[in-house]
Amino acid sequence: MNSSSGPGFWLKVLPQGSFSKLGSEQKGGFQASKYAVNGSVEGSSITGAIWVDEASQALIAAVLSVPGALFSSPTSPAGDPLVIEFSVQKAEVAPVTLSGTFDGETAPDGESEPPVSGLPAIVDTYPLLQFHMGAMGEIVYTKGLIWVGTLNGYVDVYSQDTGELVRSIPLRGGVSATSQLPVSNMIFDGTHVWVINMDLSDIMHVKDTLSVIDPANGKILKQWNISDESQWLNLSDPSLGMTPGKIWVMGNIIDAQTFELTGMYEPLDMHVNFAYDDFGWMWSTGHTAEIAGVVTYNAADPSMVRVNGDSIPSAGTGSLLCLADDRMWIASFGSVQAFAADGAKFGTGSRVLATQNLEILPPLDMVYDGNNLWLLKGGEGRGVLYQMDPVTGVVLRQLDVSGSKEGITPDEPQGMVYDGHDLWILGVLSLERVITD
Repeated sequence: MNSSSGPGFWLKVLPQGSFSKLGSEQKGGFQASKYAVNGSVEGSSITGAIWVDEASQALIAAVLSVPGALFSSPTSPAGDPLVIEFSVQKAEVAPVTLSGTFDGETAPDGESEPPVSGLPAIVDTYPLLQFHMGAMGEIVYTKGLIWVGTLNGYVDVYSQDTGELVRSIPLRGGVSATSQLPVSNMIFDGTHVWVINMDLSDIMHVKDTLSVIDPANGKILKQWNISDESQWLNLSDPSLGMTPGKIWVMGNIIDAQTFELTGMYEPLDMHVNFAYDDFGWMWSTGHTAEIAGVVTYNAADPSMVRVNGDSIPSAGTGSLLCLADDRMWIASFGSVQAFAADGAKFGTGSRVLATQNLEILPPLDMVYDGNNLWLLKGGEGRGVLYQMDPVTGVVLRQLDVSGSKEGITPDEPQGMVYDGHDLWILGVLSLERVITD
């Protein structure tokens, strides 16, 4: 919902005056106000229509056309526009009965895994108990548990062993099955789970909240209103990053133990991703009026910044970062490239150590398991998981995941996490467990 391939992101960055009411009509079982969309972002026009429920003022449908220049780098723009379609259907939602444990003890083993003829392979598919649609970063792993951000303001926690829902954590009071409070980013720093969620109940004034959760009991320890411009920068797409003992978000650096604001940095915007390189430097991809690509910050002194210049013409908005031993891998729409993983040496003219061209699908997530680099790409009702050599980037195997499934809404991959043994692929409607070894 809040990724560059979802409507929430683009509705948030459009300037005032981009919406004009066309009338009222039935849409998906709701009485909805229809608005024409016609606005300019960085000189490119975004057009289409949205429908807003008149009772709750929640977004229920959208059709948007986004120029390719806005989700790629200015030096290498995508040719075709991105067409985004989103809709929800009004339905009666039965109460969910939760069971299982949540104190770090996992539930008993379920049925045995089916025989696997080739690896990687999908061995289990678990339905999500709350409708989910989101972006990379909305799935994390803590001991014995898989955490999933939802569309309606919950973090759902599933057993690693059985796929059973063991707890559902509301991020705000009064949330319900129809709340428009999507989780847009989530990370685990080894001690706490950090979550950003949006409030789309009034799409003209979107609000973002940062929460920190104790994984031992699911309690929210602290929350910040990161839409408060007196303390936080006004960014269209807040994202989370971490360096040892610190959390990076919206231009602020937070102490991960005391939760105090300890410093600031000059952030990129528009679907930002982070990775720490173990040499003392934070890497970030994103976009500003002056920069589209990759920036590295000295974690001890974030005012020390290095910019890639023209060394990675395909990187920018939505590009992924992943550290694999001594290499930093950067994935964009059509390629992956590796650079020496030392941000102090990164900049214009940095030597590309390896590169591979891949299918033109949006990059969704990238992880390193200690042996293989895994890249998830998807869109248009399909997803592909690539197993890659972490030195050369050569594709060793690939697997189709989260393809279209029977039902009103097709499933699509959103992100993934590695639990130390298996990969978990998060779809709109399901979790898939992938055996890799």
